[in-house]
Amino acid sequence: MDKLYSKKALFIKSIGCLLLGPIYYVLALITGNDDIFLDIVVSILPVGCLYTIPFWFTLSYIKKYRSTGVKRAILFDFLCCFIPAFGGMLICEYVSILINGKGVADGFITLVFGTIFISISLLFWLFYRIAHKK
Repeated sequence: MDKLYSKKALFIKSIGCLLLGPIYYVLALITGNDDIFLDIVVSILPVGCLYTIPFWFTLSYIKKYRSTGVKRAILFDFLCCFIPAFGGMLICEYVSILINGKGVADGFITLVFGTIFISISLLFWLFYRIAHKK
């Protein structure tokens, strides 16, 4: 379990999750945000899928090594995945507001991604508990 929570591994997880905000905004610029369905498929869905990568690594590690508990995994995932991802999205939204000016739905993207991130996190934390008990 120590390999999964080394400083290097936690740093990589944090930076990867922090970069999800800029990745979304680059993808959103490519699509142009004219069509909401296209925005969901091309921008939001890939970022949500990228967010699951660190959780899959943790889940496979829990299945393989049967750690003593999953509380540590849940805590470190919250600190190194959820907080950086949500914070990165919030910072990108603020930068977008500064560049584009005040819009009608300011803060909406952060709210959407916050909901997506917490839902994915809760789902994987449930998977951790199930995998640990098997």
